[in-house]
Amino acid sequence: TEGTFTFQAINKRGLPKLGGGDAFSVSVLPAPGVASASVAFVEGSTWIVRYNVTAAGAYTVSVRIGSFSLAGSPRPLTVEPGAVTSLARITVRGSGLQAAVALNRTSFTIVAADAFGNPRRSGGDEMTAVSASKSIQFLGTVVDNGNGTYTVSYVPSLAGSFDISVMFQGAPIPNSPFTVLVTPPTAAFYPWCLASGTALQAHSAGQDVS
Repeated sequence: TEGTFTFQAINKRGLPKLGGGDAFSVSVLPAPGVASASVAFVEGSTWIVRYNVTAAGAYTVSVRIGSFSLAGSPRPLTVEPGAVTSLARITVRGSGLQAAVALNRTSFTIVAADAFGNPRRSGGDEMTAVSASKSIQFLGTVVDNGNGTYTVSYVPSLAGSFDISVMFQGAPIPNSPFTVLVTPPTAAFYPWCLASGTALQAHSAGQDVS
């Protein structure tokens, strides 16, 4: 969004300098994050500065007339990320979107950003993650970290390849669905272990049984 502020032109006697025509200039630094910056006469002795900064961060605003800086210039400027999450700018990170182990909990992180790609610093977005494959069904657990990131955890039930859909307000984020390769567990999962054999019912004393 556009930022604005006004200032008054004062002459050498300390009185308002009426009318335009002065060579005021404005700069916002560092320049790479600045889309535009301008100064214009309004009326009387009032001038207005307009600027548009797309990258969140720390800047300085300087207003000059010729080679001289105005009183109080330069001034620090802090630009915060936009207040609205952009679907097109959401990203994900973490190995849980590439590989997992069956019956083991794995996770990945959703990173919300504004329309200019600045990571959000607050939560409250509606994020979901669900299996997009018939062979492996689950609904991921999403934890809002309150800082613009969301931790998703899930437990795949079977080994194999499956797709996971990540959505913001019901719409898929860029590159969703993601294909995850699930490998078999390296250790036995005792709730699924089965025992069989006649020795489970009866045996004769002194004899080996199985």
